[in-house]
Amino acid sequence: MPNLNDTLQRLKSDHVASEKKESNVCPKCNGTTWIITRGEDGREYGKPCECRNKVIATAIMQNCGITPEDQHKGFKDFNTFGEKALIHAKQIAMSYFQMFRGDYHTRINSLLLSGASGRGKTMLGLAVANNLMNRSIRVRYMAYRDEMTALKQNIVDEYAYNERINRLKNASVLFIDDLLKGKITESDVNILYEIVNYRYLQRLPMIISTEKTIEELINFDEAIGSRIAEMSKDYVITFDASVPNYRLR
Repeated sequence: MPNLNDTLQRLKSDHVASEKKESNVCPKCNGTTWIITRGEDGREYGKPCECRNKVIATAIMQNCGITPEDQHKGFKDFNTFGEKALIHAKQIAMSYFQMFRGDYHTRINSLLLSGASGRGKTMLGLAVANNLMNRSIRVRYMAYRDEMTALKQNIVDEYAYNERINRLKNASVLFIDDLLKGKITESDVNILYEIVNYRYLQRLPMIISTEKTIEELINFDEAIGSRIAEMSKDYVITFDASVPNYRLR
């Protein structure tokens, strides 16, 4: 995976090229993301341009696994259809996002989105993630089944396994999408516990979407489920059977 600096440099070049092509170059920095001035001592000094945060946010999203089509999804894209349950879900997600204005390295700092497929769990999670990254808070996206498969394939290679799992364990915020989807093996449980327990001890936030309820998570594995329940106690969104599948609307 490319590092953030490489991604940022590439995006800056793309940013300059695309904006020049569209004759829409930032008038303040000419697309470089820096404003250069000359001081009284004759030396040149640079300061970040207003457009720099946008370029950095895009770099973070691409470097953290968010696909280009999902990078611009925000709270405005979450359609509540005027339904009270979805309005309430959106309010909880926005409240969770506001938590990051203060100290979020606390025991209760995670968001759990629970419910059947097609209820908007991933979209609402992405809205939170994208807003956080627009504030330069890095979120790593973890597609649960794909990432677990990759980790198990690397488990015999200690260096590759540790490198991959440490990215998940140490991410500023980890978005686990579709937790416990599909057939679960003992290896899945051991790997998942390693990730969740580390983040629990280090008080690192998680955004989790799952079709399981809190009770089902605890019954599946008490050590994993109880930690998730405690970390997300103030921010649980449950899409019950009354919420229609948005894909079928």
